[in-house]
Amino acid sequence: MTCSEPDFSVLAQLGISTGRLSGTLSEDLRVLENVSVAVATPSVWERVTRRWRARSVMQRIGLIVIDDIHLLEKIPTLELVASRLRLMISELAISCRILALGITVANTKDVASWLGISDTGVLNFELDMPPI
Repeated sequence: MTCSEPDFSVLAQLGISTGRLSGTLSEDLRVLENVSVAVATPSVWERVTRRWRARSVMQRIGLIVIDDIHLLEKIPTLELVASRLRLMISELAISCRILALGITVANTKDVASWLGISDTGVLNFELDMPPI
C-alpha cells in the first residue's frame, strides 16, 4: 500500500462506507451521496465544490480533514479549497469540524484562526516533544 492508496479496512469493519473521488464529477457526486467517508485531492474537491450551493450533498458534511496544511502557501488549490469550505460552513450554517494536519506549521494560531478554529481547538506539538 502506498500513501495514495488509503486502507479503509478498519472503517469497513465498523460498517462505515468509504469511497475515493476520481475527478469525474457525475461519479463523484454519486460517491458522495452513498458514503460516510470520502477521500479527495484538493484539485478534485475543488471541482466537486464549485457549485456547492446547488448540491444538497454538501449540507451533509460533518468533518473535513485537510492533510498537509503546512503546504498551504505552496499549493494554491489547497488555499482555495480551505477558503471555500469555510464559506460553505458559514453560509449553510452546518455543524462541521475541520481537522487540519501538518508536519511543521510555524504560524499555527494564524492558520487556525483563518480556518475558524478557536484557540482551544488547536493542538500543536512543540519541538521538544519526544517522537512516538
